[in-house]
Amino acid sequence: MSNPPSSSSSPASESIILYGFYKPPNKPSASGFCQKLETFFRAVGYTSYTHSATWPNKAPKGKLPYISITPSSSSPDDKDLSKSITILPDSTFIIKHLIESGITPNPDSLLTPLQKADSRAYQAQLEEFTYHALVCSRWRRPQNYEKIVRDLPIPWPFNLVIPGYIRRGILASIVAQGVGRHSDEEQDGIMKELIDALDLKYSTAASLLPPGFTEPVWFHATDKPTLIDITIAGFFMNALGYDTNPEFASMILASPRLREFAKVTTKMWFPEYEGVLKVIAEAELAQGAAA
Repeated sequence: MSNPPSSSSSPASESIILYGFYKPPNKPSASGFCQKLETFFRAVGYTSYTHSATWPNKAPKGKLPYISITPSSSSPDDKDLSKSITILPDSTFIIKHLIESGITPNPDSLLTPLQKADSRAYQAQLEEFTYHALVCSRWRRPQNYEKIVRDLPIPWPFNLVIPGYIRRGILASIVAQGVGRHSDEEQDGIMKELIDALDLKYSTAASLLPPGFTEPVWFHATDKPTLIDITIAGFFMNALGYDTNPEFASMILASPRLREFAKVTTKMWFPEYEGVLKVIAEAELAQGAAA
């Protein structure tokens, strides 16, 4: 079994600011992509970053997350400080840059080209297809939208107008992308297809491990997590940390294998997410009672 690195072994020579949506204390980000990036930092042991809340209209490419990288040699008194700061948008390209520049270790360093291709295919299914169904279910279904409005950090009276404006923009973009044209039932099918595939993938990985091997089980049956594990974990925490995606959350919790994966990765990287762990524990109790 391969053994990719999981922590940084040298002091950081830079500082990073992670710009994302407002994040309540001890809860995941409301964005799967923001949570994915912070999960990557935790998984590789990179601690020289801080979180700063902002809005997509202030971000490069008009979306979050993005980061700024400031070399440690820079000083606030430097006249050309802005020239030394690197701004990077998009979680996938951010991670790619951090790895290629040697700022963080590469969790995929020991994977074969075929394994990397497999990871990328699942990442694309999650991020470029299923995630649009998730977002649409949050903003289009009335019962989920009401919970989003409840949680938005927007003061009165702006909270009477701004959520509707955001909703129209999000739904228009998802319709243009294509997934927003599907019915609720079809979107649930898109989510279920991914969950079934991941359940099979992790169950197969477990069957490849030697007798007596204990949790956790990783996507490629490696000793330590790779990028696809980190990505999935981040999106699972996002889904389980809020009640705005009950359809997808219930699918995760209905799978003993994926439920265990979510529990292990949350305890490993974000033990302060007590709400996520509580939801998982309640699902375990409910399934035990029904057995």
